[in-house]
Amino acid sequence: MRKLSIVLTVLLSVLLAFVACDNSIDIGLDTKVEVKEIRLNETELDISTGEEATLVATVYPEDATDKSVTWSSSDEDVATVDANGKVTGIGAGEATITVTSNSDNTVYETCSVKVSVDPYKTPLTLEFFKEEGSFSITIVDYDPDVDIPELCYSIDDGPKTKYGTSGTDVSVKKGEVVRLYRYIEGAKADYDHFTINCSVDCYVYGNVMSLYSEDYAEATTAVPFAFYKLFYNNTHIKNHDEIDLVLPATTLAEHCYDGMFYGCTSLTTAPELPAETLADNCYDRMFYDCTSLKTAPELPADELANNCYYRMFWGCTSLETAPELPATTLKYHCYSNMFRGCTSLNHITCYATDIAADGCTDNWVLDVELSGIFYCPESMNDSWTAKGSVSGKPANFVFSAI
Repeated sequence: MRKLSIVLTVLLSVLLAFVACDNSIDIGLDTKVEVKEIRLNETELDISTGEEATLVATVYPEDATDKSVTWSSSDEDVATVDANGKVTGIGAGEATITVTSNSDNTVYETCSVKVSVDPYKTPLTLEFFKEEGSFSITIVDYDPDVDIPELCYSIDDGPKTKYGTSGTDVSVKKGEVVRLYRYIEGAKADYDHFTINCSVDCYVYGNVMSLYSEDYAEATTAVPFAFYKLFYNNTHIKNHDEIDLVLPATTLAEHCYDGMFYGCTSLTTAPELPAETLADNCYDRMFYDCTSLKTAPELPADELANNCYYRMFWGCTSLETAPELPATTLKYHCYSNMFRGCTSLNHITCYATDIAADGCTDNWVLDVELSGIFYCPESMNDSWTAKGSVSGKPANFVFSAI
């Protein structure tokens, strides 16, 4: 019994010693593993407005006690980020996304985000970059006092507002952007076309199909007279340096772009024209008297329609190089007056081998008098010469075979 008593006493003493040193017990059981590093799956992102991308943060060491993190954006007007690392592009510009350890705010990682505007997902936009002014919308060839309830606009991405009576001026402050839409509450227009006017210089960009479809980002078919005289004699619209004006229709309809930019003397670059299915008069007078236009769009269609390019670039006095013309068979008046008055033109490339259609090249190079090069199949030299200097090869151009 004495020995047992001694053993129990010793055990009790040891237990009391451990209890007295409870801090030592805590240190042994609750040792904290500090966060040393955070790594991201991406350190640079290029996204468009409205586009999303997810960043994944990995915390090291893997057995860190507290692996929770907090996400933040340096500029939420450019990009936002949620608690799970999902980044959303908001506006054009650059921002830094930061992920920080909750247990030690000196441990973090960053991702540089560049957000650009996707013009296909952006409604037709007027940006009043220079000064305050106004815009108005006028019905073409229709009752001038008609209301336009199905056309609406927003300013600086605020609520959509019904436009109202044809010709009404809407005031816009310097730096504000106007988005234009055709539909509101499902209504549709009972007329064909209207003209957008601006009182001061402004950038124009975005997708023109927003004037005709709620699903404009996916729209690829134009309707007859869709953009007839849309910016007729609007001398204030200018190309934006970074955001394009897009005309995404690949299937056209009669007169859909007729006179669209007629007299827009401040435009220097034409929008891309991807359409391969043309219609009668689809590009008629599209850039008529755009005297500052220096760059013409590609014209990829190899099957033409009657009057399809009739008067398209008439009076574009700054245009030096014509777009390649890939069609081999011409149609009635298809190129008639196409480059008339393009006094700076010095390069034309035409693949046509059948140029017998009535009026197909009538006066197409009238007043094109500079020296230049006319590229065509060598077998066509005599045929072009026979058409004369205003309906065939310009007088001061020389042939070059393609």
